[in-house]
Amino acid sequence: MFSLVEDKNFALFNYVNELNNQIEVLQDQIADVKKDIRRFESQGVELEENQQQTVEQLGNKRTQATALSDEYEEKTRAAKKILDQCRAGRKTNSSIACCLIRFSLAIQGIDSLFKKIGCDRRQIDHLLQSHEGVTEDNMLKYLGIIEERTNELLTAQAAITARVKRKFSQFEFEWLYFRNKI
Repeated sequence: MFSLVEDKNFALFNYVNELNNQIEVLQDQIADVKKDIRRFESQGVELEENQQQTVEQLGNKRTQATALSDEYEEKTRAAKKILDQCRAGRKTNSSIACCLIRFSLAIQGIDSLFKKIGCDRRQIDHLLQSHEGVTEDNMLKYLGIIEERTNELLTAQAAITARVKRKFSQFEFEWLYFRNKI
């Protein structure tokens, strides 16, 4: 009888030890998951801040590009109008000189914008089959390429924004997944 009680006690002791070992393993796993949660939360905050900065930067660049484009289009329209008036003979000789200076400045502005937004000079040279730069005859073609490049930049901005949103959504999914595992 004593040996049966002793065997039973020993079995219970072993069972308690096994449960304690399992508890320790589970507590370690819980600590690891909590550490992962804290890491994911901090990454989420950082990712959200980075996303916001990127969106703001791209928005500022887009605004600047649009403003420059609008400004140069307006200058081109004004230069065309002045040039047409000069051709029609409605201006005096001193006014014609002023018109030509303004027109020259508009051409320089178009060329500057063309370079600043990274348009491909080879594309326009091939299209025009010359290397003469912006002239009265080809300024609309230059503006067309500037418009295409601006659209490319805006499309790239939208793609980057979408990619950042997808990464953030993946992070949220992982965070919720680990949170619900606990």
